[in-house]
Amino acid sequence: AARRENLEARRRVLERVLAFEARLDAPGPEGEPPAAPDYPLIARVLREAPQEWRGHSPVDRDAARALEADFHRALDRLRGRIDAWQAGNAADKQALVTRARQLGQLPDVARAVDEAKRLQAEWKSTGPVPHAQSQALWEEFRALCNLVFERRQQAFAAQSAALDQAKSQAEALCAQVEQAAKEPPADRQSGEARLFEWRDAFEALGELPRADVRSLRQRFQRAMERYEALLAGQEQ
Repeated sequence: AARRENLEARRRVLERVLAFEARLDAPGPEGEPPAAPDYPLIARVLREAPQEWRGHSPVDRDAARALEADFHRALDRLRGRIDAWQAGNAADKQALVTRARQLGQLPDVARAVDEAKRLQAEWKSTGPVPHAQSQALWEEFRALCNLVFERRQQAFAAQSAALDQAKSQAEALCAQVEQAAKEPPADRQSGEARLFEWRDAFEALGELPRADVRSLRQRFQRAMERYEALLAGQEQ
C-alpha cells in the first residue's frame, strides 16, 4: 500500500513538472509569442523536483520504471533549456570580453573608463554561464577592465606631476621677477623686453594646480607691477 501511494505521489510530481514545462511554451495573450522563460525558476524546479521525487519511496520498481523514464526525460528537456540559456550567456559575456579588450586601444582614457563601467553593468545583468567557463571568463574580463582603470590612474599621476612641475616653474618665475624688481635695469628698453619675456613664460606654463592658481597669478601680477613701477621711476 505504501509503494502504491508513493507511486501515485510520483505520478503527481511528474504531472506538475509536465504542466510547468507546457506553460513555458504557452502563447501570450491574444496569440502573442511566449514570454521569455523564467530560467531561475526552471533551475529551482530542477533542484526541487528530484528531491521530492526521491522523497516518495519505496515504490515497486517494475511499476515505476516507465514513470521514472518520463520524469527523467522531462528533466532533461528542462536542463536543455538551462544549458542553451547559459551557452547564450557565455557568448554574451565573451562579447563583453572582446569589447573590454578593445578599450585598451582607445586613446581617450576618460571615455574608456566610462565604457568599462558600462560593460561591468552589462556583465552583472547577464545571466550565469556554465561553471567550467565562469571563472575563466570573469578573470579575463576583470583583468581587462583593471587595465583601463590603471590607465586612468597613470593619467592622473602624469597630470599631477605636470601640475606640480608647472607650479614649481611659476614659483621660480615669480621669484625671478621679485628679485629683478629690487635692481633697476640698464635701460627701459631692456626692462620692457624682460617684461614681455616673463609674461610669455608665465602663460606658457599652461594649467596650474587649482588650489594654487589664484595665489600664483596674484603673486606674479604683483611682482610684474613692482617691476613696471621700477621702470617708470627710472625713466622719471
